[in-house]
Amino acid sequence: MIQLNAAAATAMLKYDVHAATDVTGFGLVGHSLKMAEGSGVTFVFEESDLPLLPGVLEQCRAGMIPGGGERNREYYAPSVRISDEVAEDIATIAFDPQTSGGLLIAIPDEQSIALVAELQSSGHREAAIVGRVVARREHPIELV
Repeated sequence: MIQLNAAAATAMLKYDVHAATDVTGFGLVGHSLKMAEGSGVTFVFEESDLPLLPGVLEQCRAGMIPGGGERNREYYAPSVRISDEVAEDIATIAFDPQTSGGLLIAIPDEQSIALVAELQSSGHREAAIVGRVVARREHPIELV
């Protein structure tokens, strides 16, 4: 989110990318939901795998939550299962529209580590595996 996507977009073309999007005003949940619905799968995000910018949790806890995040949550909530174990702050952040186009890339498991390593070595130090894609379940998005 803090870097341009040109190098990452070029790097991902070397792999078997199934889908990709730049995460903007619909937040992680909104963008992944569109990918999941279009593919008939479920995206599972583990709370501990979501990288956060420094200070994000503190800002969320201080109430710095935009109205767009609340509207995203209200709109997308029926399509999302949030585990009882997920911290409320993390759930709130997953719907947050304050993003600037970090890439969400769906790629086969066996290629994901190589792509993340390539991205990190090219300066995208925050590149990470943030979830997994599974056969469609009751909800297209799960936050666990």
